[in-house]
Amino acid sequence: MKRLIKLTSLFLVPFALMFVFFFVFETYDYFGVKNNAHYLANPLSNVRMVVYDKPTKIILGDSRMANLNAGYIKDISGLDYSRLAFGGAELGESIDMFWWAVEQGCELEQVVFGVNYYTSGGTQTGENKVVHVETAKADATNIFRFATNIKHWLQAVVNAKNTVLNFVWEKTNRPERMVFNEDPSRLKEIEPEDYLVQQAIDMGYGEKWHPFMEFYATEWIYPRMLWFEMQPQTYDALQEIIDYCDQNDIDLIFVLPPVHEVIYERVIWRLDEEIEQKNKEESTNLPTMTEKVTELKNFLISRATVYDFEVRSDYTEHPDTFVDGFHLHLGGKLLLARLLFTDTDEYPEMVERHIKDGVTIIPEHRAD
Repeated sequence: MKRLIKLTSLFLVPFALMFVFFFVFETYDYFGVKNNAHYLANPLSNVRMVVYDKPTKIILGDSRMANLNAGYIKDISGLDYSRLAFGGAELGESIDMFWWAVEQGCELEQVVFGVNYYTSGGTQTGENKVVHVETAKADATNIFRFATNIKHWLQAVVNAKNTVLNFVWEKTNRPERMVFNEDPSRLKEIEPEDYLVQQAIDMGYGEKWHPFMEFYATEWIYPRMLWFEMQPQTYDALQEIIDYCDQNDIDLIFVLPPVHEVIYERVIWRLDEEIEQKNKEESTNLPTMTEKVTELKNFLISRATVYDFEVRSDYTEHPDTFVDGFHLHLGGKLLLARLLFTDTDEYPEMVERHIKDGVTIIPEHRAD
């Protein structure tokens, strides 16, 4: 019997070592002890954070809100915010993330809700919504499912490889060879890859703005906004969140992050022209993209506090403010954080604050 136990133990040792390796290098910080969850177009890190951290102040939204550095926000405001935003998060996914925090017993005090309609298409809620958050929930509450997912293992292997190679490159004084898993919330500049810039140039972009800005707006944002149509169910879901926050004394701030003029001209206004042309040719009366967006904004403004940064200003139209017309450079990220979480008087023309019922909120902003 002892021999059998010994042999069984020896058989299990390699598997135990494999799982130790996995949890050392998995990229989601599953147990919340490494504080190094990587930025991915996947909400699992955020879903798990809610499970073990039970935050009271949360930030929702897409990559533009994920770019807000929680450490910097703590430095300037003295408050702890958990960043539950992630790259590519659609409006429906942010709604799902809010209710996940509620379901997990978070005693919410403030919700900063970044509104992304640029890539939300017709999948905000209902049967057609994206299911990334639902998938993440399954992994977050079932460690066996998480630890046996081959995708997570492959990411761990890549992370381990990069960790070893980075040590070698650092010791051999070749920092240009080092590879870091992208995390926009870190306080550093993030530039588009050189091959993407060259691809943009080769495709003829750069007539009016930096080529990558036009490339990103035309090849990335425009096709994802072609099918934008706010579903009635999405309005209902937003109203449900607004009502819940009202009933539970939760400060709710909807944020429309800033974008560069290239987004208006190459996406919004372009779609407006196409819709108007279709209305003329087919005798239809379809709403333009500007009208759809205005409807959404008016819905939010009439019911909640809204910080609308989608305001054209000298700062946001400057060519050095954005990486791609959609994501801010480091200086812009820090400024956005100060405008959101402090009472700074910097660039007042950058934001239109619509304070619900004229009531001050945390942090104390005066109603316009």
